[in-house]
Amino acid sequence: MKHYFFIVMVLLTVAIGGCRKAATSNRSDIIDFTIDAAATNITVTSNFGVNIQIHSFINPLGGIKVESIAMEEITSGVISPQAPDFITKISANNTSIINLPRQKWVIATIKLTDIADAGNTATRVFRVIYK
Repeated sequence: MKHYFFIVMVLLTVAIGGCRKAATSNRSDIIDFTIDAAATNITVTSNFGVNIQIHSFINPLGGIKVESIAMEEITSGVISPQAPDFITKISANNTSIINLPRQKWVIATIKLTDIADAGNTATRVFRVIYK
């Protein structure tokens, strides 16, 4: 009788374990993107355009927010205004670092954030100078 009880318990455990739903995650793909700016750039105008290529899945219901941030390298002063933030649902985009001061190195950051998951962000940083 003990053997039957043991076999029945093992079968129930296997059956219940096999029927469980696989763990799913609500988290979107980790954002992966590239920009066409080199680590160090020189521009002859006060604006510097940047092309963005998003390689990860973009949720069509939310999209991805694109932000441009610029700071003077020496003083760490924020340069504003910058190009307005925007939400995209396509993989090829562009933005600009604007209002660059003359003869001062600027640290520019392009930040992408998943609208559906604000914790899912990615950034690319580069330096630019307006000569």
